[in-house]
Amino acid sequence: MLGLVSELGPCLVNDDGASTRVNPYSWTEVGHVLFLDQPAGVGYSTGELNDDNVEMVAEDVYYFLQSFLASDEGRGYAGSPLYLAGESYAGHYTPAIAHRILKSKDVDGVAGSEVHLNLAGVAIGNGFFSAAVQWRWYAPMAYRFKEEYGVEVLAKEGYDEMTAGAKVCVELAEECNEDAAKCELISNSTCWGPTFFGVFRDQNRSVYDMTRQVSSRSLLGPWDFIAYNLPF
Repeated sequence: MLGLVSELGPCLVNDDGASTRVNPYSWTEVGHVLFLDQPAGVGYSTGELNDDNVEMVAEDVYYFLQSFLASDEGRGYAGSPLYLAGESYAGHYTPAIAHRILKSKDVDGVAGSEVHLNLAGVAIGNGFFSAAVQWRWYAPMAYRFKEEYGVEVLAKEGYDEMTAGAKVCVELAEECNEDAAKCELISNSTCWGPTFFGVFRDQNRSVYDMTRQVSSRSLLGPWDFIAYNLPF
């Protein structure tokens, strides 16, 4: 929903929260876009709440696409190139969906009696693959940005603070990988907020482009790219 109404959808919500405006940078300007809330139980998705892993999510999405492209509304798009796109945790489930589509094909590359899904590509933005690995490098990446590009994103004091916080967060992530019951500790910790995104919030700096700032009055703060008209 964030992508649909504040990033790449056909309309953007105005500051009054009650009206919309056309998004000139929408992906719908260059193709047909289908926004899918998944797994079942999130957003507008309904169904049995039994998706426990990315393989189950991929299975559901595969048959959703089958149903859509066989329907009266979707039949006209059945032969079009299919691109799967997502951000953040999509680094897990988007490749899984692509794998499920590819697995459905026989040796001739035809999906048997099912609707042929013409998978043409996969796009992942800011993919979140492994907290235990990626959290180690947030602080060095931001701190060394000035050395590489001449723009200071993170001062030494902020670097030390983020590095110390990251050590704790990486340990929590590793425990989560070993025992799923401990994953809730990450949600209840300060990892996502103060540790990694605090510097962006304090400086009104965009998480999409660290070299640019957004308005302090922006509804989405560091996550708002429309505030400075970044042409996605």
